[in-house]
Amino acid sequence: MYYDGDLDGNGADNNPQSYENYGASLKLEFGLDNMSLTSITAYEQAEGSSLGDIDGGVVLSEAADVNGDGTPETTFPGFIPFDAVTQDNLDDLEQFTQEIRLASDTKDAMSWQVGAFYNDSSFNVTSIDGFFGATTVFHENTTWAVFGQSSYEVNDKLNITGGLRYTHDDKTLIVGDQNVDGFALVIGAASVQDYEDINVDDGQISWELSANYKLNPDTSLFARLANGFRAQTIQGRDVAFEGAPSVADAETINSAVFYYQIDDIQFSAIGGGANNTALVNADKGVGYGFEIDAQHLVNDYLTLTAGYSYNNTEIQDDILTVLPCGANPDFGATGNCTVFDPRPDGFRASIDGNPFPQAPETIFTFTARYTTPVGDEGELFVFTDWAFQGETSLFLYDSTEFTTDGNYEGGLGIGYENYEDNYSIALFGRNITDEENVKGAVDFNNLTGIVNQPRIIGVEAKISFY
Repeated sequence: MYYDGDLDGNGADNNPQSYENYGASLKLEFGLDNMSLTSITAYEQAEGSSLGDIDGGVVLSEAADVNGDGTPETTFPGFIPFDAVTQDNLDDLEQFTQEIRLASDTKDAMSWQVGAFYNDSSFNVTSIDGFFGATTVFHENTTWAVFGQSSYEVNDKLNITGGLRYTHDDKTLIVGDQNVDGFALVIGAASVQDYEDINVDDGQISWELSANYKLNPDTSLFARLANGFRAQTIQGRDVAFEGAPSVADAETINSAVFYYQIDDIQFSAIGGGANNTALVNADKGVGYGFEIDAQHLVNDYLTLTAGYSYNNTEIQDDILTVLPCGANPDFGATGNCTVFDPRPDGFRASIDGNPFPQAPETIFTFTARYTTPVGDEGELFVFTDWAFQGETSLFLYDSTEFTTDGNYEGGLGIGYENYEDNYSIALFGRNITDEENVKGAVDFNNLTGIVNQPRIIGVEAKISFY
């Protein structure tokens, strides 16, 4: 796998990004008889654009010694069949949200809250590529919900909680620029004008029942049974490549202690056979595992924390397939990576039994903080944190090139904190061992890896006013 450090490539002007946004929020709280009323209102607007040379390198029309090793190359680096440059513009994003909650305010064993939520958002996305020109799609989403939750302290050790929520979600996609007059202007190839507007909506009830039992002040046992709802999704980017928009149906999540099952789970099939993103539903997704968090005060100066999680996930759908790493039956291409999945037609890969993409099987975290007092008003400190990530599949299919394992990254900070005047200053380092960890990839054109940030050294100063 190859990574071009600056991703400058040959046609993206160093991959510029520029976004502007502004907004405001207002939170009001009112005290009533044995109750409290909370209102949260927010409004946001944003626009911007990003340009990327997503093939990660340079395609040469004639052989040249690009890397200085004395050997002429016709493509560099690796095998890149064609240049791929993409630009997306976000225009006229507007979002309004409103939430109202009424909650009990007593010391009774029973506590409760009820409320309602409303969200309305809309925006235009214009995609510009090197093949079909520019195409604009308009998205609109309206969601509302009502909910209630109650907890009951059976005794000093046992607490039981139950909740109920109804959510209704409505999404619309229009191929074209939706302006204030409601006029849709289609930009790009004429064939996109044939696509009909898409409107999908669904509403479902979700619920939960949980119990928490305190063994002692430091240890608790808990159990939770719940049913969740994730609304349907529309993906319109493929219109830019003369493809039809795709829709993923709503998914329902059923969970219990260390186990969950997702019916009609939504996934994004990214790249593979072409520079596109398609939404798909698998019949089921199953996951189970556990998490452990611990904190140890070694002495008055040294504090240690650690966390470990194990998460086993599995896609369950015996007919769902995707095109992997450049496979394209129209051109007879079987792909440019090592795929382990069954391939019924020689091109598409069956993903039944595969783990969820970007879902690490194991995660381990560790921190240590050592302090020493400086007078009565502050302290010097040394802090380090480390994160380790186990086996992770980057895509829906299983392959050697797009599976990572053993990634780790550490940080270090040395500084002074003043409690009396509420300020701190520190010298810090991120990724102090300068690891190159693959975090993502581009697979439809060549084997391009996207890695984490390099080692960063800096100074941080903070002051608080309260």
